[in-house]
Amino acid sequence: MFKEKFLNLLHRIYRKDFFIADYTNAINKLLNDLDGIIVRLKNIFNFGLLDEKSCQFWENKLLLKSKDNFENRRYAIRAKWIQGNQKNCISIIQQVCNSWRNGEIEADFKEGKIQIKFVNKYGIPSDLETLKKFINETKPAHLSYQLLYKYLLVENIHKLKTIEDMEKITLDMFINGKEN
Repeated sequence: MFKEKFLNLLHRIYRKDFFIADYTNAINKLLNDLDGIIVRLKNIFNFGLLDEKSCQFWENKLLLKSKDNFENRRYAIRAKWIQGNQKNCISIIQQVCNSWRNGEIEADFKEGKIQIKFVNKYGIPSDLETLKKFINETKPAHLSYQLLYKYLLVENIHKLKTIEDMEKITLDMFINGKEN
């Protein structure tokens, strides 16, 4: 990109000079590397776009040690970032929950307890222990919290499933909230 622009500014006699060609190739490589660095710096604060190297950078800076999959590592980094230097309140806990599972969790304060309600999926999430760890780090030490899970009740099943669909589901699948 830079090379063509630069060569077009030169007189046509110089455009085929070996020195100028080598010089523009070197400058073009440097500018392309710089462009990659700029893109990476823009993305380093967009936790959804973190690559492996950026994840390692943040885990190092935030003192996180994770052996989870790549997506869960991003969630953990975002949750830890939100915690940093902020006053403890329910909105901060909600932000931590949002960073974990984009809107699938609601945090509320009722009857002197923090309530963490899983609203989107049925059953217990697979990566619950890490979320608990971040909630414990965020919430005030004197407050307890309770987790509220969403289950599909037998009395409500007729609204979502037909008899044919129900016959295909085993009891184990029904209890664990998994249909596959």
